[in-house]
Amino acid sequence: MPRHQQQEQSCSPSPQPSERGDEESKVIVVQLTVYTKNPSTKKRGRPSFTKEIKTKDIEHVFADSKDNYVQFLTAMLERHSKSKLISVTENRLYPFKLQIPPTNKGAASDIDNFDDFCRAVKKIEDMSAGKTLTALLDEKVIKDAAKKDASDNDSQSGDDVNSLLEKKYGNPEDNACFYICPKTRESVPLTPQMMSEWARAIADGKTTELMPPETVTFDPATRRSSLGHHRRYSSASADGGVPQAPTSDIAHLARILDRFTPVPPMSPVHKTADIEADDTFDNPPTKLPRFLHHASTQLGITNAEQYETVLRANAYGPDILHLNAPKWIKSAAARPTLGDSSVRADIGTNRDANGGGDSSTNGDGSEGAKTSELIRFERRYLIDGGGKNCFAQGIRFQEKGLPPDSMEKPEIDRFEWWFYSADLRSMVPVPKGYEPYPIEDDM
Repeated sequence: MPRHQQQEQSCSPSPQPSERGDEESKVIVVQLTVYTKNPSTKKRGRPSFTKEIKTKDIEHVFADSKDNYVQFLTAMLERHSKSKLISVTENRLYPFKLQIPPTNKGAASDIDNFDDFCRAVKKIEDMSAGKTLTALLDEKVIKDAAKKDASDNDSQSGDDVNSLLEKKYGNPEDNACFYICPKTRESVPLTPQMMSEWARAIADGKTTELMPPETVTFDPATRRSSLGHHRRYSSASADGGVPQAPTSDIAHLARILDRFTPVPPMSPVHKTADIEADDTFDNPPTKLPRFLHHASTQLGITNAEQYETVLRANAYGPDILHLNAPKWIKSAAARPTLGDSSVRADIGTNRDANGGGDSSTNGDGSEGAKTSELIRFERRYLIDGGGKNCFAQGIRFQEKGLPPDSMEKPEIDRFEWWFYSADLRSMVPVPKGYEPYPIEDDM
């Protein structure tokens, strides 16, 4: 090629930004809010955090495609070395704010999904050349998005495990499921509740589909003791009739525990050797919370999980709950964890113990109560277990503001109310929807 042609080719003008169109990269200032925990000076004090804004800049070519959306989210995290907070995919995203000139930071757009991103891209295309975008990210918001996605994945994996158990132990002819107990070699019916508990144990990595979990539901000793129990129900009750109303929700729990014990198979089984007395079964420490959670979500027992403190204080578990129903449940029905009226009665007991017999107030915490009648309450923060004591005359229904443990609050501000019960000599949770009133400073 002649030399003068090479000079003409090398001196040809480069394409202008207007000729490149949508392929022009934009400069984005990425501001990430991070939180650093301060050293604690009190054993049970509220944890404090220092908020700091880190600023970096990146360049990005915007396009209204999902791949471009994922690339942009990933690039902002990588620029701040925070890519471990969340693995960004088309189905796993995190929200942020984007300031597009000429708007200011106060009017920055919320980018929560792909549709928001596409609308922002159209505004960016109409933006004047040379302008800079600003993206506002929050470390806590990104962590919450990662936790929500992990929870959704756990739910999906639980459904997959349920299908696996149904396929392995189900009978396609009558849709019934049975498994062979590894300790007694008996054929045991596998109910939907048992299958869900087994699936959760598999998801937690505690067992496999070949071995049932070592919980009270699958314990041979529990099944045998329930079969030999002296209480029997009439044929009308067994056929679905409504039993006599229990005196309390705990009594209802005892009845359900007794009625839903798996029925032994009608076909003869091989005789097995008796279990030796010293051959104890594993007693997992979490079986009581799991049972109460199951009763709350599957059996319709309101606030069942709040009974754990009372049951644990009396050393009662699901395996012996039905044996103690006649003599203990009536007294337990008035415990402060069973409802707002019981809590008010227990607060009255606390006032009498403090020498407040001549009080001029009733249980609703109205004015005129003496200082000696104050009840000790405690804020228990859900993060790091911090807490703070305060005093009040009683409780009332919370009519204003968000609940203390609302998910709409920042994570560091969420807490639960507890109060000291003179009857139980321990701290007891205040029922949902109630708050101490009036609150006085820690003395």
